[in-house]
Amino acid sequence: MTDSEGIIPAEESDLIEFKSYSGGVSPKELAVTMTALANTEGGAIYLGVTDQRLIQGLAVTSTVLDHIQNAAREGCSPPVPISLQRIPVSRGRAVLKIRIEKSGHLHSVAAGQTYIRVGTQDKRVLGEELLRLAETKSEVSYEERLLDMGLEALDVAALQEYVVARRAATSVRGDLHLEEFLIKAGLAKQEHGQFKIRAGALILFGKSGDDILLQRDFTFVQYGAEGRMYTFREDIALPAVRLLDRLMELIRPYNNITRGVRGLRRHEEQRYPEAAIREALLNAFAHRDYRIAGLRNECRWYPDRLEVISAGGLPSMITLENMDRRHYSRNPKIMHALLTLGLTEELGQGVRLMRRALKKNNNPPPTFEANHDQVKVVFRRPRGAVERPEVRQALDHYFAANAEITRRQIEAFGNIGGTSAKKLIQGLLRAGYLQKIGQGPTTRYIKRG
Repeated sequence: MTDSEGIIPAEESDLIEFKSYSGGVSPKELAVTMTALANTEGGAIYLGVTDQRLIQGLAVTSTVLDHIQNAAREGCSPPVPISLQRIPVSRGRAVLKIRIEKSGHLHSVAAGQTYIRVGTQDKRVLGEELLRLAETKSEVSYEERLLDMGLEALDVAALQEYVVARRAATSVRGDLHLEEFLIKAGLAKQEHGQFKIRAGALILFGKSGDDILLQRDFTFVQYGAEGRMYTFREDIALPAVRLLDRLMELIRPYNNITRGVRGLRRHEEQRYPEAAIREALLNAFAHRDYRIAGLRNECRWYPDRLEVISAGGLPSMITLENMDRRHYSRNPKIMHALLTLGLTEELGQGVRLMRRALKKNNNPPPTFEANHDQVKVVFRRPRGAVERPEVRQALDHYFAANAEITRRQIEAFGNIGGTSAKKLIQGLLRAGYLQKIGQGPTTRYIKRG
């Protein structure tokens, strides 16, 4: 086959990659070269040409085109934009030119590795070289985006709390007006004589409610005994200093366990340590990708686990394998504000803090999951742990949406065995909280009153 118009370059280079399509090409192989070119100077992949420039071509079908697009979208994080051009080389066959522009983002493949183009090779970068590459990227974090809004969009009381905390921690002058303070903190700018706040300021201190739309909300969901339908949900859009408090208010009725009375005080324990929960919530807030519209941060309470979900995948240089050793924040100003406010204690220590707190509370270590759309941390109760909690507050939420409950549902609800569930039910019956309906296998319970 020949390239009659001389469109295909004479040889491979730092900008040109030939890939044979004899027998197909793996999505991972395509994704590696796509990210390498995007991370360096851009370039093109010629699909259907061997390393020796033997032009084979391929039959361009919708399946082949989907295969390439999926490699760019699903195999690269964040996705690499591409453009495609067909170069006819014989009847029914063509070479596909995949054009990739130099990117302002740092891209990695789905497994987390990062590559650059060196000569005709795709070279993986690690350690200090990876840090230097990240620093050269021109990507501007969403928190830096200027908005056509001023102080009127902010909760002044929440902002004042940050002002007080920052003045105590730094040498910021005490006579600065709020506009001057925000400019000095990098959260606003004077542009053409007009004061404008940055997105980071709105994320941290924006007024409550739906009057201002921004992807900064958090959803708390409590799922029923079998984890299929939620029985309680609240969508929260509050300034950072209020958001965490509200989430913890919603979690505590499910998380606190009464284990009896010592003296005149009730002895309470926690299913999951609050320190670990707070850190997971703060990480989700601080590290989410605020560029992504239509996705929410979520806190999901299940009978056997707690999930905290942050919208957006891991930053390009962070992987599930190195996340507890390497620190990289896509929203450094938001993270710094949370640190100044005392909401988080140490930068880069979140995963370790969660592990330590869970171990001390006899919980299993946290597990992490990540894809292009979200990062999830999961806390689980100790395997085989038997609890005899006072569950009235949690059951109140359940009965707000459900008329009745079975013993098996209570077992799942409290993460307890059949004998413990039976004793718990008997106690709630004696206390007049539950009422028994039916007999045998059809037995169920309703809330009195």
